[in-house]
Amino acid sequence: MKVIFTAAILSLIAGWAGCKVRSNPSDTSAVITKLQKNQALKALRSIDYLPYAYTQSGCFMRSYLSSLELASLGIPSSALYVWNDSMSLNIPWRKDEGGKPDKKEFVYHTALLIKEKKEETSIVYDPLVDAQKPHTLSEWLSKLLKKGTKKYYYHLNQGSEYFNEIFDSSPNPAKKLTPVGKEPEVKMIRSIKDMKKFNIESISNACKVAAGQWRSIMSTRTYQKNPEYPKGPFKENPCKLRSRIHELISKVQKRQLLAGDPKNFSCFGLDEMEEEWLCNKIR
Repeated sequence: MKVIFTAAILSLIAGWAGCKVRSNPSDTSAVITKLQKNQALKALRSIDYLPYAYTQSGCFMRSYLSSLELASLGIPSSALYVWNDSMSLNIPWRKDEGGKPDKKEFVYHTALLIKEKKEETSIVYDPLVDAQKPHTLSEWLSKLLKKGTKKYYYHLNQGSEYFNEIFDSSPNPAKKLTPVGKEPEVKMIRSIKDMKKFNIESISNACKVAAGQWRSIMSTRTYQKNPEYPKGPFKENPCKLRSRIHELISKVQKRQLLAGDPKNFSCFGLDEMEEEWLCNKIR
C-alpha cells in the first residue's frame, strides 16, 4: 500500500511545471459586503493545509481551493488571470539555497480576487506575495509586472471555474489588453447563488496537485533550511488537506454549489477506502 501511495503522489507533479494555461473569457466577478470581506480574509489567513511553500507552479490550484473555502461560507470570489512576457515575482518569505529571496518568472499568474461593494478597487489575495496581507489590484500588478511594462492581458473567471474547465471550453480564447494602472472592466456577481457550481472532478484534480506538491516540498533539501516552511511529517499534511477538502465539499453541497457525486472525490489518486485506510494508519 505504501508503494501505491508513493507512486500516486509522485505522479501528480508530472505535467505541472509552469503556469501556462489559457483562460475562457468571462465578465463575472464578485461583489461582497464589508462583513463578508472580513470573514473572507480571516478564512484565507487561517488556511494551513495548502502547500504555499511550493512556488514552482500551482497558482490555479491555490486560487481554486481558496475559492472553495470561501464558497463554503457563502462568499463568492473570482480568479484573475494575468498574462505578460515580462512578469517576475520576488518571494521574500522563501529563500533560495544562497539565502536570497526566491524569484520566479511567469508567463501568466492567477490569484483570488474579491471586491467590497463600497470600495473602488478590488482586493487580491495571493499567498506567494503574502499569505496574511491582501493587496489592491494595482499593488499586486506592480509586484508582478517588470518596470516599464505598459500593458497586460487579463481574464477574469469565477472562482469555481478550474483551469481545465476553462481550457476545454475554449481552446483559443481571446485575452483583453489593459493599460497598467487601470482595473479590468467587468460585471459583478451580486450573490453566491449566481456562482457556477464546483465540479467534483475538478476538486479532486486540485487536491491531487496539492498533495503532490506537499510531497515535493518535504523531500527537498531547501525545505530543511527554511524555518519559514510549515513543519511536520509529510504524511500528515496530505491527510490534513484531504480531510479539509472533504469538509468543504459537504458544505458547498448544502449550498447547492456542487456538481457531481461526493463519493467520486479522490485526493491521492486512490479509491476512497484506500485513502481512508492510509490516513487512519498514519494517525
